[in-house]
Amino acid sequence: KVSFQLLGLSEVNSNLSSVLLFGLLKDGCKITAASCQIMHDGTALLQGEDLKSNGYYFQVPKSHVFLPLRWSVQIGPTNGSEWSTVGSSVWRREDDGSTRFYPHMEYMPAVGNRMYRTTKISSDVVEIAVDMNPPIQWYATYIAVYSWN
Repeated sequence: KVSFQLLGLSEVNSNLSSVLLFGLLKDGCKITAASCQIMHDGTALLQGEDLKSNGYYFQVPKSHVFLPLRWSVQIGPTNGSEWSTVGSSVWRREDDGSTRFYPHMEYMPAVGNRMYRTTKISSDVVEIAVDMNPPIQWYATYIAVYSWN
């Protein structure tokens, strides 16, 4: 299971709807192996057999592009384990390749970021895609550093 939750919009405007669609990406391409169900609380839930991915995307009303967004992506639980965070509105790749997530921090779609891609789907809907792959500069820097040690 994979869960996506748009956080904090009720603080801005309770009339705004939540996420319209959520899905996974593998190397920038949409994965169709999972079905998306939007729950009554606005959480999107994906269920499927093989949900291996290195990114995700979600669609929201166009009005959200001008708002600071906060979100969390979680996987689990399996065999009684707890949900684990695997994505958020702000995240950072550490030197050792691990990832730190900051769902309490805001992302501004209108400002942009190289790890996020915002695309207009229709006059009313935008899609935000998040690529969790390290940028090529990370590979070049850290492979070179580790190969000299």
